[in-house]
Amino acid sequence: MSTGYESQVCHTDNIDEVTGGGPITLTLTNSRAIASSYTASATVTASIISSAVGFSVTNTYTQTESGAYTVPALKWGGIIAHPLYDVYGFEVIDPNFNAVVGYGEALRPAGFCYETWAN
Repeated sequence: MSTGYESQVCHTDNIDEVTGGGPITLTLTNSRAIASSYTASATVTASIISSAVGFSVTNTYTQTESGAYTVPALKWGGIIAHPLYDVYGFEVIDPNFNAVVGYGEALRPAGFCYETWAN
């Protein structure tokens, strides 16, 4: 199995949100257990993927982080936290034929990303 770090991705799930009327600085602090995950187009066990990518693809990891946003005067605004993941791609190789038989992706929690808004 070959593998490698590809990128980071901000997931669309909302972890937490705080809103308020400006002028105000909103602060959002999170400490959450976030699950790692994987997908594969060929049959391969989680333990083999975990060994290849260097982390358990079935564990949860506690992430703690804060974000802040200053809402402008006369506006209502907010800050929303989403889980941030490191993305690792991998190939599933059949050792009998030394051929690629599938592909997959493993996600490891890396913190949070923040979405801000005001209107």
